Amino acid sequence: MPIVLNGSNGNITASSLTGISTGKILQVFQSAFTDAKSTNSTSLVDSGLSVSITPSSTSNKILIIYGLYMSVNSDEYSGSTSIVRGSTAIFIGDAISSSGRNTSFMWPNSGRDPHFVGHQFLDSPSTTSATTYKIQYRSNYSNQTVYIGRSTIGVAGTAHSTTPASLTVMEVAA
Repeated sequence: MPIVLNGSNGNITASSLTGISTGKILQVFQSAFTDAKSTNSTSLVDSGLSVSITPSSTSNKILIIYGLYMSVNSDEYSGSTSIVRGSTAIFIGDAISSSGRNTSFMWPNSGRDPHFVGHQFLDSPSTTSATTYKIQYRSNYSNQTVYIGRSTIGVAGTAHSTTPASLTVMEVAA
């Protein structure tokens, strides 16, 4: 089905979108790794995914997209990730009683198998200073290890593959 714009059929071009604010991607940066990480800390720790970006205008937005695979020892335990701007976790859930506040949460139906954890968020940092975004992660249970990029039982055999992780940050014109 053709697109009809102002009574015309055909391709949409920038000149045919006058008066419509579409936004533009001004900068794109990515951080990625292919090695495995682990922690048994119940406090957020750096995953190794980190990007610094300097917005060109205080009104511009920053689009953050990340994805990784996490695993825990059994279905009795869980892990979490958070998007962090500078040293402050952003886009986290509201406080409910003593529950954790994170961007993403993983509690598998069965232990050992890696599960995808990721999110995307359009941030408004309101600055033109260099700003660092990073992904931090944690174990939700004391003394229980959470892994990124691998199964908890190791990487022996094709049934227990390793996986990469990435963080992409884009400046979007207001």
